Amino acid sequence: MSDIEEIKKKNVGMWIAIREDTVIAKSRDYHELHRMLKEKGVKEKITVVHSLSPEEKKYGFLLIFYEIR
Repeated sequence: MSDIEEIKKKNVGMWIAIREDTVIAKSRDYHELHRMLKEKGVKEKITVVHSLSPEEKKYGFLLIFYEIR
């Protein structure tokens, strides 16, 4: 199992920011996660995933890559 899959299992229902297989921030709200990353001064590219709750799984999986400027 990949590190991202393991991280998702441990953080169900959360938006998770990952840098080199390390969680750098997480929140139930995407906009809150974005705010947290800006406050931390994250400038490099990171991976952001949403670990679906059982209720959300019927809609699929969302994976976003972005860079905060």
